Amino acid sequence: MPNPPDVRLAPILIVDDCHDTGGVLRVLLNQLGYSNVSFVTDGKILLKADIALRYGLILLDMHMPGWDGLDIMRHLRGKSSGQCVPVIAISGDDRCRAAAIAAGAVAFLLKPFGQEELEARIHDALSMVGGHAGRRMNCQLNANVCLNKVSQPANEARYAQ
Repeated sequence: MPNPPDVRLAPILIVDDCHDTGGVLRVLLNQLGYSNVSFVTDGKILLKADIALRYGLILLDMHMPGWDGLDIMRHLRGKSSGQCVPVIAISGDDRCRAAAIAAGAVAFLLKPFGQEELEARIHDALSMVGGHAGRRMNCQLNANVCLNKVSQPANEARYAQ
């Protein structure tokens, strides 16, 4: 799926305590044409004053020592004044999907995931905010949209019986 050049220029931050995983993600994103990708191993950097607002998207590992992905997302949403950076939660444990979405993640990637799924989720998240950090979404609206996407299949299944 080709991405508009505007989206590929968006600053993306990968937060993963595993150097190998974060490094591979960074290389993969560069190969996909994303030219402004940063990588950190300590999510606590996002706790510093508005550093998250420098990015158009954060790919956040859910399981890290100290502050895990949920703690970081809650902190970011708590500091938000209606402006936020979309977060794609990443985990090898599907049991944290609902909690990640409830905490504000715009998408959830279950490890291992494929290149096409990664690119689709990134494209969708960046398209919602216009592709760069200068155009932000309303956090509450974003959380409601995500919760509706997650709960809709469950509701459809419940009423289909």
